[in-house]
Amino acid sequence: MGKAQTAIRFTESIVQITVDGKKQRGTFENIRNFSVTPDAELKKEQYAGEKRRRIDLIVNGYDLSFEAHESDDRWLKLWRRFEEADLNGARFPEVSLAITNNYRGESPRTLVLHGNLVLKLDDYAGSSDEYNRTSWTGACQFLIG
Repeated sequence: MGKAQTAIRFTESIVQITVDGKKQRGTFENIRNFSVTPDAELKKEQYAGEKRRRIDLIVNGYDLSFEAHESDDRWLKLWRRFEEADLNGARFPEVSLAITNNYRGESPRTLVLHGNLVLKLDDYAGSSDEYNRTSWTGACQFLIG
């Protein structure tokens, strides 16, 4: 009988955001509800005389989303940098996002999202019974690891 596998929890993962080579602390250390989705499509074509379709995979990049609980104003400073770059036709900040998963009984594995990674502030919210939070979506070209 095989050994039972135990799924890791998000608490066993570390998410690190880097902007222009500097690791972000504070608010960006309080990440929740993290998600990465490949932006990919299957192209299917069938030509005369062929019994089966031809299938190709086209990977355009990756979409991501997360929430961060506010502990300082770093979230606002990062958003302002994207907003000002857009207004002025300037280069966006260089952002990468690393997720290190600490698998039980194995070595940790780090995945890095990068390449024109752009973040968009979707929501800033708070209520009397919750921490203030920011919600973000983004997209990038590459996932390595």
